[in-house]
Amino acid sequence: MLASECLKEASNQPAPPLHPLGGCDLETFHRHCEENAPFSERTRKMRAACRAGIMVRRPFTAYEQMRWGKQIEERRLSKDPVFILGHWRSGTTHLHNLLSRDPQFGWLSFYQANMPLNMLGRKVAIGRFVMKQSMPKTRGFDNVSIGLDTPQEDDLAMANLNPISEFKTYYFPREAKRHFSESVFFEGISSEAKQEFTKAYLKLLKKLDYVHGGKRLLMKNPASTGRIPFLLEHFPNAKFVHIIRNPFKVFSSSARRYVGAIPPFSWQDFDDFDIDDHVLEFYERLMSAYLKDRELIPKENLIETRFEDLTQNPIGELTKIYDQFELPDKVAGLEKVSDYVEANKGYKKNTHRITEAQVSAITNRWAFAFNEWDYPAGPQGIEVIK
Repeated sequence: MLASECLKEASNQPAPPLHPLGGCDLETFHRHCEENAPFSERTRKMRAACRAGIMVRRPFTAYEQMRWGKQIEERRLSKDPVFILGHWRSGTTHLHNLLSRDPQFGWLSFYQANMPLNMLGRKVAIGRFVMKQSMPKTRGFDNVSIGLDTPQEDDLAMANLNPISEFKTYYFPREAKRHFSESVFFEGISSEAKQEFTKAYLKLLKKLDYVHGGKRLLMKNPASTGRIPFLLEHFPNAKFVHIIRNPFKVFSSSARRYVGAIPPFSWQDFDDFDIDDHVLEFYERLMSAYLKDRELIPKENLIETRFEDLTQNPIGELTKIYDQFELPDKVAGLEKVSDYVEANKGYKKNTHRITEAQVSAITNRWAFAFNEWDYPAGPQGIEVIK
């Protein structure tokens, strides 16, 4: 079944009971509602559950701000962060999972991304218990397992902290292109909105620095691939790892991602969402911006790796990253990574399928990517259907 057909079928299924926006505060919840209505009837109970959860959490959220707010605001990051960049489904999660095995890094967990306002103190145990009862074992669009403490990308948290987040392309897909422009490139937003985003983002990283006791932060977020000028403004000495993958497989996997993410997350109707159009445009815009903006990064602070090389020789590729950035404790860190690789040898990758029309569109619109990273122009290892 094609991805578009899967979306139409899913639109007739009931929405799940819980949603990530249950982790925001009441003001942010109301702003999401006011700026993105109308919503589908299938999500009425989900939205009501979000609001109820927010109301229950309000005293805990207020206490966290009162107890730790000033301390977090005055904190400065102990070390320069490492940012993992790359288009969605290029291998950013795999790279994040590998590097996060090294105990020298601190990172955003699945629980923290969903509950960024309730990350500190013993009360966290309550939220963890509630989330554990309802969360799935995998991400849905692939076989990557998730748990409360698995690494997560920061835009999931940002949707709970302010109105600007790339995750709104799934939550409110009827205006996905606007949300993409606003969140990835800060286009079409006011200076006040960008300042609010900046304040929330820096506060999130300071909280993580506090939680992890000053460890170097390892942040993975495909949306950050379009925010290089923003990141350099606030972290001029940060390190960047960009991962690339065969564009044909990126397309196929990205289409599957929308099928897995929109039905459980969208508050709007999505049966006519054009997956091909969005994937083609978003990749073209993001990767074109990256090729321009990477020139801003000092050469010693940027390294590129390929998903194909990383899966074939993970330790060899990670060694290059450690050496490029002169990261400490390389031997001990890579030993932890090796243990993780050995434990996950049985991971089964998805099967990739695309149509002849999609092959033509990808070849034409993404020609710059094939040329830049020297990938073959034919869909090797992918089933092509008419």
